[in-house]
Amino acid sequence: NLMLAKRNHPKTVKVWPISELTKASDLFDNECPRPSSIFNSKLNLSWVHLLAGRMKKASSIYQGIDKPPAPSARQLISQLQLQGEIELRQERFSDALRTFTHLVELTDQTRRTSALRHALVHRAKANIAIRNFDQAVDDLRKSETLLDQLISMIPLGEGRDTMVSARETGTKLLIETLAIENR
Repeated sequence: NLMLAKRNHPKTVKVWPISELTKASDLFDNECPRPSSIFNSKLNLSWVHLLAGRMKKASSIYQGIDKPPAPSARQLISQLQLQGEIELRQERFSDALRTFTHLVELTDQTRRTSALRHALVHRAKANIAIRNFDQAVDDLRKSETLLDQLISMIPLGEGRDTMVSARETGTKLLIETLAIENR
C-alpha cells in the first residue's frame, strides 16, 4: 500500500497501515535501538501520515528523525524525497526546489536511474510552483528520456507494460506545463 501511494496512486489505498507502522516504530525505538532501523521506521511512518493527508503529524515525525551515523544512499534518497514532499505541501516551494535539486544530484551521482527519473519529476513540480516553466519542461523531458532507457532494458513480458504505465505522471505534467506556457 505504501509503495503504491508513493508512486502517485494514493486513491488505490483503502487502508493506511498507520497503526502497524506506529507499532513497528515503537518496537525499534524500545527493543531494537539500531539507528538505521529507527531511521527507516520513522521515515515510513512519516510517509504514511503524509500520504494519508495528515500533514502536521507527518511533519512532526519527520522533524524528530535522527539520521543514522552512516546512512545509505537509499536512505538519503528516501529522506530527501520525504523532505521535499513535505516542503511542497507546506507551500515552501523554494525549499522544495533546493531539496529536489539535491535529490537529483544524489541520484545522478549514485547512478540510480529510476530514482533520478522520479527526482526530476518532483523538481519539475517545484519549478512549476514557482512558475519556472522552462526548467520544469527541461526536467520532464529528461525524465521521459530516462524512462525510455529504462523501458528498453526490460524484456517483453517481464514487466515492460508496468514501466510503460509509469509514463503517465511525467507525461501528464509535461503536457499541462506546456499548455500553461502556450508552447
